[in-house]
Amino acid sequence: ARALRESARAEAGIARELSARHRAALEHALEELDAASATLTQPSGWVLSAEHLRRAIDALDELSGRTTTEDVLDRIFARFCLGK
Repeated sequence: ARALRESARAEAGIARELSARHRAALEHALEELDAASATLTQPSGWVLSAEHLRRAIDALDELSGRTTTEDVLDRIFARFCLGK
């Protein structure tokens, strides 16, 4: 019974963490969509809007599991030569 309770607590903690991560990704996607909408009214705003839309898609990809934080870090560090 004790092992079962500990397992249930661990699973509940994982579920809370996933929920927090999902909520953060959704909030980020919504912020980027709002920014994309706001920049459309500016001269040449479509360029900024496209970037905000790309960021919203990235947030949704992270939510769905298509992109992970490690994938993002790999993309960032592929552009820089660090430690040489």
